[in-house]
Amino acid sequence: MTLESVMQIIENSEIGKNKQIGNFIQIYDCKIGDNSEIKDFVKLRACKIGNNLMVGDFVDLSNTTLGNDNEVWKSASLNNCKIGDRTKIFKFANLYGCKLGYDGKIGSYVEVQSDVKIGNNVTVSSHSFICSLVTIEDDVWMGHGIMTVNDLLPPSRKRTGTTDYWLPTLIKKGAVIGSGAKLLPVIIGENAVVGAGSVVIKDVPPNELWAGVPAKYIRPADELARKIYKQ
Repeated sequence: MTLESVMQIIENSEIGKNKQIGNFIQIYDCKIGDNSEIKDFVKLRACKIGNNLMVGDFVDLSNTTLGNDNEVWKSASLNNCKIGDRTKIFKFANLYGCKLGYDGKIGSYVEVQSDVKIGNNVTVSSHSFICSLVTIEDDVWMGHGIMTVNDLLPPSRKRTGTTDYWLPTLIKKGAVIGSGAKLLPVIIGENAVVGAGSVVIKDVPPNELWAGVPAKYIRPADELARKIYKQ
């Protein structure tokens, strides 16, 4: 047995040309396209991955599909996910049972739970928590440390053994959510803005800025944009 075979375990897998594979790698039942860079101490199981992949040290991917030009950074974990082209997953993120579109960014230490759907060109910044039953449409920007809530009677799942009392949240296209905001099960309207640190307990209409604890209407969102960009 050679040193290379000790350091790299690759079974029942296809890997395209121009690959760079690091040390102490485990790859089982995977199909990976061309131009992949897989760094050290990585585990890949039952994954289908396109071209131009970058996987950082200590990444763990299982039962996951990635498109082309994806980046998964150090110590991120993805299980049973579907990720679109050019989306980047940063350090220590934890995603499972979710679906992400293309051109997205998931920041460091973000958790995205099962039954979450995230559209295209969405940014979820570091230390945020996206719970089950959240849908985020295209072109949404979310700041740091945002918490979403699906259970208004916690811990209903522990007490009942079901998720029947969980409720969904919908964040519509183009919305902006400030850092530290907390979203109970609500609808955030298209192009709406939620101020940093707000606690949102009611639906936010489209094109409005809401802020505060609890969040309330402040002014039209386009007024804020004109002030920032001097339009």
